[in-house]
Amino acid sequence: MSSSVRVEAYLESLGGAAACDRCISDAFAALAPWSANLAARRLACIDAAERARERCGSCGAKMLVTRTRQAVPQAHR
Repeated sequence: MSSSVRVEAYLESLGGAAACDRCISDAFAALAPWSANLAARRLACIDAAERARERCGSCGAKMLVTRTRQAVPQAHR
């Protein structure tokens, strides 16, 4: 299973909450932060996810986060 598929499944499991690359990486023991970043950017390129500067739903830091596209409110699209 590719890292993009695993990251997309993880984001969907968050029920609409956004996650930063570090928290995505922490969710998978074998996924480096740069790999989480790459997977999140790939998902954004195919419109499966949106990346924005917001608060991370896991760690609370305000930084670039990713959330699944179906979880994005219409006003943000």
